Amino acid sequence: MNLTSLVDELGERLRGKKVTVFSYGSGSIASMYEIRGRVPTGPLNKRFTLERIQATVQLQRRLASRADLPPIELSLALEARALAHGLSGTKPQYPISRLWPGAFYLESVAPNGARNYARKPMDAAMDPRAPFALVRPRSNSQGSIEVGAACGGADEEREEKQQGAAIAPNGMAAAGAPPAP
Repeated sequence: MNLTSLVDELGERLRGKKVTVFSYGSGSIASMYEIRGRVPTGPLNKRFTLERIQATVQLQRRLASRADLPPIELSLALEARALAHGLSGTKPQYPISRLWPGAFYLESVAPNGARNYARKPMDAAMDPRAPFALVRPRSNSQGSIEVGAACGGADEEREEKQQGAAIAPNGMAAAGAPPAP
C-alpha cells in the first residue's frame, strides 16, 4: 500500500501510529524508514493535517469516477505524444477536457523550444469521452500530408472517412476496411 492510500483509508486514525515506509527506485538502492502520524506544528499546521489530506485526496471517489475506455484510446494518446516529441512550434492534440480538474498540462512548445504549461481550473468539468482526433503525418502519392485516426464522439466517423480506414470503437479496423496505419 502506498502512503497516499494509507492516509486516504485511515486519516486521523494514523495519529500516534508508526508506519514503516520502504522506498526504492529502478536501481539497486532502497531506503526504509519510519514515520509517525501526528498533529503538525508551525505556521502550516492547519493545511497539512491527516484529516485534511484525507478529505482532499478522496482517492476512492476519484478511482470510482474513472471511465472505462477502449485500448485504442491509450494507443492514440501515446502515439500523439510520440509524434510531438522533439517538435517545436506545436500544441499537443490531446483534449484538455479529458484531464482531471487541477491537472497541469503542456499547453504549447514555442518555435525556440520553450515549453509553456497551464493548469486546468479546479472547477472545470472533466469529460473522459470528449472527441480526440489524432493527426498522423502521412505522405500520399502527391507528396502532401493526410490526416490520421480519430477516437470518440461524433467527429470519429468524419475523421475515419478522411483517412480511408474505419476504426471501430474497440480499436479494431472495421470489417471490409483496411487496417489503420
